[in-house]
Amino acid sequence: MISNNQKKLIRQLRMKKYRDSSALFIAEGAKIVADMLNKGIKPHTLFCTEKGVADLKNLGIDASSNITIADEPEMKEFSEMVHATSVLAILQKPAANLIEPDYLSKILNGPTDTLVLALDDIQDPGNMGTIIRIADWFGIHNILLSPTCADPFGPKAVQASMGAIARAEITQCNLVDFFNMLDRKVPVYGTVLEGENIYRASLSQNGVILMGNEGHGLSKEILDSLTHRLLIPSYPSDAASTSESLNVAAATSVVLSEFRRRI
Repeated sequence: MISNNQKKLIRQLRMKKYRDSSALFIAEGAKIVADMLNKGIKPHTLFCTEKGVADLKNLGIDASSNITIADEPEMKEFSEMVHATSVLAILQKPAANLIEPDYLSKILNGPTDTLVLALDDIQDPGNMGTIIRIADWFGIHNILLSPTCADPFGPKAVQASMGAIARAEITQCNLVDFFNMLDRKVPVYGTVLEGENIYRASLSQNGVILMGNEGHGLSKEILDSLTHRLLIPSYPSDAASTSESLNVAAATSVVLSEFRRRI
């Protein structure tokens, strides 16, 4: 049974200020939780139905000392999934996945084949989590966030990342200040309407890939930091109209795929 104090904590962790102050976050679903635990993220408390305990064991997780047994109505009360989950976890934010911008700039300024993904004012937590998942798929684990980005440890972002947040190395910083730390030889790529066709452009195996806000793209102050401006072209048939733009997560997938294709 979930105690009143535990219920209060779960509700608080839906809000960013409590996630920041406690260094805790929430994840739902046996597979996502098991993936995070297997990646070394430490559990604070696991709330499971009897089925959830079995689901975790089937995934190789036996965390009986941290489990609070809950019934289905209790889980439904706190679950943000369409169908109430059998496992809800309060987890400790991994210190290892918070990187310092000056450390990352030193890596990029040296001889390297490192690609870094930078996100400018991504607002939708679902997009945030999906982008982290996409970056994980393409082997890009260093991710920079502007201060106005959605919290990557918010419940919706964590769910959308499908456990990839456990492998991401994330820092939040002023992106303009970060780019000022970089050697001018380090390429900074960004997608803009007046950019070069990405399928014809010369792409490096090191540098920073910058993706912008869902509605207005990259902010004006960040545009001057770009060394290469890229465009994902549409392919209308017979001059037919197309969608106005790509979803930022879809665009990130296209861009990262094209960079990795050149290896």
